[in-house]
Amino acid sequence: NILDGKVISMTKTPAIGNIIIVENKNGIHTLYAKVNQIAPAIKEGNHIKKGYLLGKVKDELYFEVTKNNLNINPL
Repeated sequence: NILDGKVISMTKTPAIGNIIIVENKNGIHTLYAKVNQIAPAIKEGNHIKKGYLLGKVKDELYFEVTKNNLNINPL
């Protein structure tokens, strides 16, 4: 997890597997997809700190950052 926040959604899709969405401050949301194994402590509604382990990724991670529902450069 790159910022302090709250887990607001956890879903699984056939196309990109497990998806975790974290709501952060200032209208920022971070999305982590293609997560093969979600950490047991990660649940919707949990507040998590920057650097907290969300899960394990086998081959690649899909990562997205939005601010006020618009994609932004994560750098």
